Amino acid sequence: MKLRAIALSIAITSLALTSTNFAAATATGERIAQIQTTPGVYIDTTLYLPQKLPAPAILIAHGFGGTKDSVAGDAKYFQEQGYVVLTWSARGFGKSSGLISMNSQSGEIADIRKLIDYLVEQPDVVKLNNGNPVIGITGSSYGGASALLSTAADPRIKAVVADITWNKLGNALFPQSTADAVNPGPFKKVWTGTFFALATLQRAYLGECGSL
Repeated sequence: MKLRAIALSIAITSLALTSTNFAAATATGERIAQIQTTPGVYIDTTLYLPQKLPAPAILIAHGFGGTKDSVAGDAKYFQEQGYVVLTWSARGFGKSSGLISMNSQSGEIADIRKLIDYLVEQPDVVKLNNGNPVIGITGSSYGGASALLSTAADPRIKAVVADITWNKLGNALFPQSTADAVNPGPFKKVWTGTFFALATLQRAYLGECGSL
């Protein structure tokens, strides 16, 4: 986590230094909100505020089977370093509604873009001279894929740090594959089974919102 934190901090701080709106204020705390991203889908979020505001913002995506509570420790670390931090439980996890779609553009990625809209509206987030917010995103595994895909989809994200993740889930479940290979790599049945098992477990406790 330390290397990921250092990389993201450097990228976000360098962007914030170009802003003319980096005034000081004090309002440490946490704000919990249910944000509607699409009809019928509400994402459970927590916004962490540092002592001095406005400040650059960081979104932290959790791993598969986790919730926003899984990354609360990371969020508090960045909060102490002076960043506004937004965590959320991805659709189908925790208290968020909706169906898990393994980071489809119309599912989790669309949700993240709505969360960025939410950050843009916050006066606590520092803005660049052109009015765009200073926002970065980070995550690992399922959360790392969320970070990479949302960065590709939304130019408002200025920095991304992702680790132990994939750029295409199908290839990740058949590793050592190449574009011109006759046979795919070995099927990672344990990981595939884990994905479905966790989704089923969520469904048992939370209802349809935990379904793949």
